[in-house]
Amino acid sequence: MMIVEKKCISCGACVIVCPFRAIKLNGGRAVIDGNICTGCGKCVSKCIARAITDDGGGDLSSEDRGRDDKEIKYGGRRPE
Repeated sequence: MMIVEKKCISCGACVIVCPFRAIKLNGGRAVIDGNICTGCGKCVSKCIARAITDDGGGDLSSEDRGRDDKEIKYGGRRPE
């Protein structure tokens, strides 16, 4: 999973829905712990801001494609 920080509205829905407690709010943004995240995707469907996507980048808007890692944070498996 990955988070587009610019889109995160800090609602905490992803934190609540994560069965593995892999997501925390830090500095007003969601952060996924890649050592805990299993990539189950529950956070993706719960995120009302569409700030979380799968590793394939399929849910990223054209605006977000190509952003550097300072704006996109990865959890679980990092895309190749």
